Amino acid sequence: MTLKMRLFALTLEAHEPLEWSVEIVRGAGPFSSLLREADFPRNGPLRAFDDHVYLREYLVPSFEKSRNSRQPIIESSIAFLRGFRLSLDRIVMPQRSTGSPNWAVCLENVRSVRQPAPQVENLSVEESIISQMLREGLTAKEIAREMDVSHRTVEHRISQLKERYKARNVAHLTAILCQDVLD
Repeated sequence: MTLKMRLFALTLEAHEPLEWSVEIVRGAGPFSSLLREADFPRNGPLRAFDDHVYLREYLVPSFEKSRNSRQPIIESSIAFLRGFRLSLDRIVMPQRSTGSPNWAVCLENVRSVRQPAPQVENLSVEESIISQMLREGLTAKEIAREMDVSHRTVEHRISQLKERYKARNVAHLTAILCQDVLD
């Protein structure tokens, strides 16, 4: 297992999925500064986990599908947990039984965690051009040459963009600008 994986069992005996009980076998490590192991469902009933949207839309359907088919399932999906966008792979293996399985084991691998891109409207033409060139990997000096302006002007505009997008540095700003295009 890697730091981005979690292995857990889910008892499926209750009729209401929020009454199913989670038991963590092996938890994820600090794979992100945005989400930690404590942000995922922990030992106990699912109802104790406060992000019921995540449970009902992304976790429970996988277990119900596996339980109903009595077959393992492997899936890659995009999920939203506590407002963050997760790309994850999941393997669900139900108990082998002739009737309805009473439990299932799940191995999840979180490939990436992203904050939703801030919605910033009304970029000037100059800011749009700089944003595009940052996405293309150009430096402030290269952007200045392309735009025929001082590199200090470009650096000032980049500082304004960092403030607007609440980016910590140019690399973070570029990542935000790229995800803004992807979303």
